[in-house]
Amino acid sequence: MEVLTTKKEAKTEKPFKTVDAERLEKISYANLHQVVTNTTQTLKTQEV
Repeated sequence: MEVLTTKKEAKTEKPFKTVDAERLEKISYANLHQVVTNTTQTLKTQEV
């Protein structure tokens, strides 16, 4: 079972080490942060 998990980890880790995947990950985090910021601002304006 240990061998299977290490093979799975190796398969899942490889794609994320590519530049494009890293760039997409950063973009998605940035978009998520923007959504959270917008939602927070909307909630604050609705409270007042």
